[in-house]
Amino acid sequence: ASAADLAAIARQRDNRRVVAVAGLRGLNEEELKAAKFDAKELAAMNQYAVSRAGAEQFARAAGLVRRNVSALPAPKTETKSNNSPWGDGGL
Repeated sequence: ASAADLAAIARQRDNRRVVAVAGLRGLNEEELKAAKFDAKELAAMNQYAVSRAGAEQFARAAGLVRRNVSALPAPKTETKSNNSPWGDGGL
């Protein structure tokens, strides 16, 4: 599915109680609770995995170079005030 397809699906959902899971937005609490393990889908997803050597070969072919990035500082403790433009769910 393309990013546009995922965006279209997300717009169709009830956004009142949206939660973020592993970087994917658009699933509400009820949908997460109803989720079931699907070995067939997991196997299909694993078909997209690439080895480290394969990833490095791709990066070299694309002219990508390694960049060292320092770690982010530890997050500060948040207060209960909601300054997020996305509401209680944050980003």
